Amino acid sequence: MNSGVRQALGGKCCFLGLCLFSVTALATLYFYGTVNHTISFKNWNSSQIRKLGKPSRTSAMTSSHEQTISDNIFEIRQKLKQHMNTSSFLLTQENTHVGKKYYNSYFQYSVTIKKSFLNILPKTSPFSNKNLFETCAVVGNGGILKNSNCGKEIDGHDFVIRTNLQEIRKFADDAGSKTNLTTITPSTRSLIDKHSRLDVLKTINVLADYNGYLMWIPHSWKQHHNSTMEMAFEVAKLLQTNTSLRLLFADPQYSKQFRTYWKIGRKIFSSGLTIVSIALDLCEDIHVYGFWPFPANVAGGAIPMHYSEDISWDSYKKTHDYATEFKLLNKFDDLGIIQLHLDDCDK
Repeated sequence: MNSGVRQALGGKCCFLGLCLFSVTALATLYFYGTVNHTISFKNWNSSQIRKLGKPSRTSAMTSSHEQTISDNIFEIRQKLKQHMNTSSFLLTQENTHVGKKYYNSYFQYSVTIKKSFLNILPKTSPFSNKNLFETCAVVGNGGILKNSNCGKEIDGHDFVIRTNLQEIRKFADDAGSKTNLTTITPSTRSLIDKHSRLDVLKTINVLADYNGYLMWIPHSWKQHHNSTMEMAFEVAKLLQTNTSLRLLFADPQYSKQFRTYWKIGRKIFSSGLTIVSIALDLCEDIHVYGFWPFPANVAGGAIPMHYSEDISWDSYKKTHDYATEFKLLNKFDDLGIIQLHLDDCDK
């Protein structure tokens, strides 16, 4: 084990094969011999982390347990529907008009929607007239997926939602290859060059393995919102010219209302929690993979921030509240709203 990780994990203990540790001890990890970053996960301890290796709720489930889960899901969907006031997670020509303000995710800045923008929106949501998908996989980019062998299991779901255009074929064994809806942002590394401008050749290459829809999430800073919206137009035209993909636009108001319902605080959703919230709109049975906001796994081994190792932990920023988001995912799992997968999958 990396000596820095051993130091950070300090007082971990093992019981029945589960190594439990204080997540507060993970607050600072030492990489490359120096303290490169600090991650705050206040008030977390081992009892609040999901117990790995527990039996799937699909096996040995009593009918009463299944009914309780079904009731929980129905109740939460109804309450969410009332709170969201029928808002869609997508902008469409039906719910948008020329002159409307399109805000960034921080609600600090907006652009005014023009006819040219309205014309690239779908008339209605492509999902509005469909029944809920029976099973969905929501795939995060967490390093916990590395060497997990979960690709086949992920691809076995009816609908797969991903984020940030990770390479597909290179990581198919662990993260799967099926793509139905994938989010992108202005900072998606597969889209941009070192100057944060659209890299057309790199984008076309990575899109070769994608199908379905891409969805733009306006995670742009105030001073860059105009330029990133121009990038969105470029991406839309690029897709239209070179692929069968179509670009959809996320409505930041939807994420804001979802955040206020769960009382998550003032920080914006990560792209990961955004796709979980969308899955609640689209899916009956939701399986969540690749969500683990800690630089070490429960066994104490260091893991990369992303399974693709495209960014390192020292690039961590405080834009999102990953600890609170992970607590919410645990709450969803406890209620039976999602199944949070933290184990490796069967070979």
